[in-house]
Amino acid sequence: MTDITQGVCMQKMIKNFIEMAEILSPSKKEKELSNYLIKKLKIFSEKIIVDRASNLIIKIPGDKRLNPFLLSAHMDTVQTSKRPSIKINKKGIFTSNKTILGADCKAGISIIIELVEKLFKENIKHPPLELVFTAGEEIGLYGSSRLDKSLVDSEYGVVLDNEKKINQVVTEAVGVDNFEILIKGKASHSGVEPEKGISAIKILSSIINQIKTGRLSDYTTLNIGFIEGGKGINIVPPQAKAKGEIRSFKREEINLIEDNIEKIIIKSIKKEKKINGLPSYEFKINKRFAGFSIDKNSYIIKTIEKAYKKNNIKAAFTKSFGGTDANNFYKMGIITPNIATGMKNVHTPDEYLDISEFNKSFDIIVDIIRLLSEDKSEDKN
Repeated sequence: MTDITQGVCMQKMIKNFIEMAEILSPSKKEKELSNYLIKKLKIFSEKIIVDRASNLIIKIPGDKRLNPFLLSAHMDTVQTSKRPSIKINKKGIFTSNKTILGADCKAGISIIIELVEKLFKENIKHPPLELVFTAGEEIGLYGSSRLDKSLVDSEYGVVLDNEKKINQVVTEAVGVDNFEILIKGKASHSGVEPEKGISAIKILSSIINQIKTGRLSDYTTLNIGFIEGGKGINIVPPQAKAKGEIRSFKREEINLIEDNIEKIIIKSIKKEKKINGLPSYEFKINKRFAGFSIDKNSYIIKTIEKAYKKNNIKAAFTKSFGGTDANNFYKMGIITPNIATGMKNVHTPDEYLDISEFNKSFDIIVDIIRLLSEDKSEDKN
């Protein structure tokens, strides 16, 4: 790519990014951005689908002799009601009014838009592309967890939702379970007849004190992030609830921890006095999403490695304690490493888009598509 061509592509990507950043799209309110993308890309596609979860799937025709390839980024941002005031310099794109920028994940969307335009404008050979712009990623991977697998045919793809350094490709990520502990005690007047009450808060406090939190191992973390209970300062609290999460690269560690938590709950309940079958408990587990691990010798990893090398970058394949749509694609049988886009300090007013890394990410994606279009005799499993 010549310097002039590269400059034009970057200017267009920045323009598209700013236009999208100015469209507020917090989770469950992605429709305006979805319409923007349809308008931008409908000239390249005859098959555009908005599914029941508000995911946007756009099929881009390509060489039918090649296997389809998925490209994905999410449309939603964390909650915001303030339109960003954009400022830009040679280093990056920022906001000047203490709000999120939305580079997570509109940087990835911008790269995908520019890629499609470049492929058609320059008549570059490419596989059929399946663009999947998901909804509700920031609220537990809502859209991708509800994506109908029959709508996509790809076995491989790339997710552009990575805030790490440009050389770092996420090929392994944690699975996450949420849990809820509900303790039911017995209410009584705390001054007149405290003996007739059972404090759910006291029991729950004892349970929480026995649960190890923080980084439990190289593979696992546990956090209790929410506690509520009680009806008044003069009432022995009849109910108390705690919510937390477990993240791990190892499913067996999550299972072991959950079993241990329930044992702690049961043991703590047994120590208490009993009144009419109380205290009692409920322990609920919600498996938010599964982890994934991509074989470093797989076809897609070898292709990505070559694309980075063509851009004079040595790819570093790494793991993440965060979840993305790549987790759900992997569960569906679509192998999707997660590529960095230049977004930094996401979910904060200090969020910005590193222009240099943004540009490099685009070049890498272009080269991945070029490499996929070359004849290969190697095993693609």
